Amino acid sequence: MSAIEIRAVGFSAAIRARMREDTAALRKLALDVALEGVNVASKLTRDKGIGDQGFYLASWGAQAVPTGAVLENTAPYAGIIEHGRRPNRPGPPLAPILGWVMRKLVRSGEITEAEAPGVAYVIRRHIHENGTAPRNILRLTVGRIQPRFQRAAIALLRARSRA
Repeated sequence: MSAIEIRAVGFSAAIRARMREDTAALRKLALDVALEGVNVASKLTRDKGIGDQGFYLASWGAQAVPTGAVLENTAPYAGIIEHGRRPNRPGPPLAPILGWVMRKLVRSGEITEAEAPGVAYVIRRHIHENGTAPRNILRLTVGRIQPRFQRAAIALLRARSRA
């Protein structure tokens, strides 16, 4: 066991230094866990069959921030996938739906190219009237990685307090 002598005069400076060191170690741990979260979120995305072009899947990322780390999906429609879409809201835009119809239904031969705009409109109308269910990828991911972060943070701080 190692020890450090702290006189009353230097106590607050020693505590501040120790807090800075602990905070830096916790920030690194937060980034490590957020990077694990990218893997968890990517697996959930694949398991739920979300996205047909891989853009949503490829948009998962983690980055360090001054307060720790951020796990995010930068796809422009990530919020709609995560939280769903309420019924009777404006939109959604027809062009992305038409692109999906062309990739999925025309390419597979289920409909003709001439039928694609009409089918896209029907899908758009259905989404407008009924909304979409939330997929909760981020919420599920946080639920899986948060306990690991808490356990690791406690272990880290205990180990540092013994050192």
